[in-house]
Amino acid sequence: MRVRPAELADLDRMADLAAEKRVAQAAWEPDFWRVAERARELHPLYLRFLLTQPDVIARVSLSAGGEVDGFAIARCGEACVIDDFNLARPELWSSAGRALLDDVLTGVRAHASRDLVIVCAERDLEKAAMLRTAGLAVSCAFRFLRLRGVAHSVPDAVRPARDADADTIAAIRARAKPLHHGMPVHDADLCLVHAPAGRVTGFTRAKLGIPPPPVYAAGGTVCFALELSGEDDLLLALEARAAASGDVGILLPCAASDAGLRARLDARGYRHPVDWYHQAVL
Repeated sequence: MRVRPAELADLDRMADLAAEKRVAQAAWEPDFWRVAERARELHPLYLRFLLTQPDVIARVSLSAGGEVDGFAIARCGEACVIDDFNLARPELWSSAGRALLDDVLTGVRAHASRDLVIVCAERDLEKAAMLRTAGLAVSCAFRFLRLRGVAHSVPDAVRPARDADADTIAAIRARAKPLHHGMPVHDADLCLVHAPAGRVTGFTRAKLGIPPPPVYAAGGTVCFALELSGEDDLLLALEARAAASGDVGILLPCAASDAGLRARLDARGYRHPVDWYHQAVL
C-alpha cells in the first residue's frame, strides 16, 4: 500500500470519492447529510484551496495499479482535524485507511499539534473500527434535531444570562463533563440560564444562524449549541429560541461519557449522525 502527498492533479478523483461518501451518508441520515445540488461542482474548489495551505496535510493512497483509491486531509492548529477522509470501498479502511492515518499522523507530529480529531459518521462502521484499532476513541457525539413544529415559548425558569451570572456559570462549567477537543470557537450570540426561584443552576451557550457547508442542503441555517449544562428546561428554551430565530435544526455536542444527556436527547428525538474520534498526539 503506497501513500504520497496529494497533488492538484488528484482533485477530480478526490472529489469523486467524496461525492460517493456524501450519497452514502445521505442514506444514513437524510435530515443531516442531505446533499446540495451543486456539491460535486463546488467541492473541488474547496479541496484546491486546502491543498495550497501551509497548515494542511493532504495524502492519497494508491491501489496496486497506481490509481488513487483514498485520501485524507488534516487541518492543523492546536488540534489537527481530519474531516475529508474517504476511500473507494469500505473494505479498504483496514489497509489503505490505516496507511493514510499513519502517514498523516507523522505530519501531525511535525506540526506540534497536541490533539488529533477525526470526524466519522456514526454509521460508518468500517472506518470507526479502524479508528478504534488505531487507538482513537469517541470524545464527542454530535446530536441533531430538525426543528419541525417546535413551540416558541421559553419556560418561565429560563432567562437571558446577565453579567452578574458569570461566576456561577464558571463554577457550573468547571463541574461539567469534559466535552471535546479541537472544537471550532464561535462567539455565542445566545446565552441562557436556568434560574428557578432566582438561583442559577444551569446554562447554555449557542451560536444561531450558521449556514451549512455548501455541499449540504439543510434547508436553512442551524443553531450550534456550544455548551449545555442543566435541566430539560434549558434544552426546551434552546430549541424554542433557535426555532424563533428561523433556524431549521440544532447541532449539539454530547460528551461520550455523558450518559444522562444522551438519554435526554434520545427522548426528545435527537439523531446521532456523527462522532468525533480523538487521540492525544505524543
